[in-house]
Amino acid sequence: MLEFETLALAEAAPHVLIVRLNRPEVANALNTRMGRDLLGSGPIKKLAARTEG
Repeated sequence: MLEFETLALAEAAPHVLIVRLNRPEVANALNTRMGRDLLGSGPIKKLAARTEG
């Protein structure tokens, strides 16, 4: 599995990848590095968002 500086990835099921933002020191604020990590995480065909906490 790929590793990224600003993302935590977990395979939930075949063809299902959980992508968690991993910048708690800045409240997961989006920056250029995170944008590049998101674009480099592979071909995304469907995206669902859920917030926790």
